[in-house]
Amino acid sequence: TVGADGGEPTLITTHEGGEFSPKWSPDGTLIAFLVDWDGKGDIYAVAAGGGEPHVVVSGPDSEGSPAWSPDGAWIAYVSDRGGNTDVWVAPSEGGDAIQLTDDAAVEANPEFHPDGKHLLFSYNASKPHLFTVPADGGQPTQLTSGDKFEAGADYSPDGSRIVFNSDRAGTSDLWIMDAAGGEPQRLTTASDDDFSAAWSPDGSTIAFVSNRGGSSGDLWKISAEGGEPVRLTTLGNVFQPVWCGAESLIFSSPNTADGQAQIFRVSADGGEVTQLTDREYNVASDCSPDGKRILFASHPSQSSGGFNLYILNSDDSSVIALRENEYWEFAATWSPDGSKIVFTSNASVNQDLYVMPADGGLAAQITKTPGDESGAQWSPDGTTLLYNLNTGSSDLWMMEVDL
Repeated sequence: TVGADGGEPTLITTHEGGEFSPKWSPDGTLIAFLVDWDGKGDIYAVAAGGGEPHVVVSGPDSEGSPAWSPDGAWIAYVSDRGGNTDVWVAPSEGGDAIQLTDDAAVEANPEFHPDGKHLLFSYNASKPHLFTVPADGGQPTQLTSGDKFEAGADYSPDGSRIVFNSDRAGTSDLWIMDAAGGEPQRLTTASDDDFSAAWSPDGSTIAFVSNRGGSSGDLWKISAEGGEPVRLTTLGNVFQPVWCGAESLIFSSPNTADGQAQIFRVSADGGEVTQLTDREYNVASDCSPDGKRILFASHPSQSSGGFNLYILNSDDSSVIALRENEYWEFAATWSPDGSKIVFTSNASVNQDLYVMPADGGLAAQITKTPGDESGAQWSPDGTTLLYNLNTGSSDLWMMEVDL
């Protein structure tokens, strides 16, 4: 462990090969990760306090896309053992794996239902389709069929429904269906493409991007029950839409007078679109847990390089400069309670991690190594950070943060 004022972090893995894609268990006690120690992808887990990693699944085949069950007891993944890429689950503490699918198609992106009893995955024979399978084994259920492209599936917050993209009507539309199966219902019906669907936090509304009406991509919303879509923007080139609480959405667009990407806000009820930034280039990083503040990186005005960190109050557009200097500072994320921010900076030549209070103040450098740190993730309780350290090979480290 290490305090936020510096110290020695805890090395999680020590193998000469690479470790990557760490995933916290839901309760924060274990960390699952992929390894390529033998040229094949295997899955290991290690106690969040450190120690010897244990095998979740290992063999001559390649495993990938690990996903925790909601109770942390199982890890779903895809594996090409047997010659095809199928969905498997294995006990997170190690043990006999269970093969859930067995066919000639390629399965991908397994996702546990919020109740942990089923998995949603993509099945691609000639065109990708959506299937579910019981988490304890059994016959997969095909949710969509035909010769059309169907992907981008996402469970509603309560797990009762699935929204996905499909070109079954000739264009890329949004469709919705019961998570248990049934006839999909077409949500959007324009002759143009709709994509990037995002559930509102309460599951009542779906925001999406569309190029309907000749637009280069604007933000729309539609009731999850269906109805007439409501256009929220006319700006064009909208990307990275994110719900900020239930009342508004933020997004970026370069369609400005100077062609620089700026951050905008629009009420979920529609109305005036507010430009929140006016700087050289802006990338939204994260919305605070309470939905009231936006963390973003920006080129400072009259600067020739570097990204600095700012907080934007989404209700009044006031900007707080967290860091203004000549360095590159990016990949910032809020702690789960919104009180702290971790970010990566090259202020000490290499990429190191810093933590600072979310309301501003002194940033504490918490790593200082010859390598580069990246991919910092907060534990669910906000006390610990998990990250990669690359000194030629990539290892996983963790540290306790006490700021």
